[in-house]
Amino acid sequence: MLPIRDDVLQLEPVAEYWSREIASVRTMPDIHDELLAAFWQNELMVFGSSGQTRVDRRRFLGLIRLKSEHPGFTVIDSVQMIPPAMEKHPDGSVTVYLMKYIVLPSDESGWTDDIVEATYRTLATMSFEDFHDLLKPGLRLLSTTREALAAYCGSMGYNLPGFWFRATKDDPVSFGGRPSAMRPIVAEMTRRANQHVLAPTLREEAKALLIWAKANINETMQLPQPRSAENALREEYNKLRSTVVVDEHKT
Repeated sequence: MLPIRDDVLQLEPVAEYWSREIASVRTMPDIHDELLAAFWQNELMVFGSSGQTRVDRRRFLGLIRLKSEHPGFTVIDSVQMIPPAMEKHPDGSVTVYLMKYIVLPSDESGWTDDIVEATYRTLATMSFEDFHDLLKPGLRLLSTTREALAAYCGSMGYNLPGFWFRATKDDPVSFGGRPSAMRPIVAEMTRRANQHVLAPTLREEAKALLIWAKANINETMQLPQPRSAENALREEYNKLRSTVVVDEHKT
């Protein structure tokens, strides 16, 4: 029966229920990958199956390091081991290598803060299927709490999913977290579009908006991380961008 009464759910069922709720506008794998990315970027609090112990991202890196070859990436000891991105052949043809590489030394004592943070950023771009099969059971055990998901939705500007939340006079829910800054950020993006200063790419637009937000939005509001901002803004940006392109063609 919905909404679900459990206070803890694994990320995969969260993605499944959420996808059904929005009539598969976004697929379960797509939502699951976003939740995993939010874990790597420390934007979503993730726990073990009991919901009592928060998962240590750095310790999880140790499990990933046990396998060098994953379907979507390769783990290496140093940046010097990364091969050229392309290879030219005598007949003039070119081979482009798309494999992503993560620099994570076998000796954990060589894990500097920069190396670890770079690894988190790269892992946040991966999908569930990019990981070795031996890692997938562990990834499937990653869970979050109702309160943690509410805080994440607030930071992203998402409506709380009805499969897990119900706010009525008889059954109030405390969502926690600071208010989100996404609403004024979207309003500023719309203003920029109307002024014909919308950035040509979503990444550039999100960067510009976060700079604006830091200078103009009350500090009590929670600002999203760049990747989260891009995810939250993508649909509205594409709409605004298509309008701008049409207007440019008319002129």
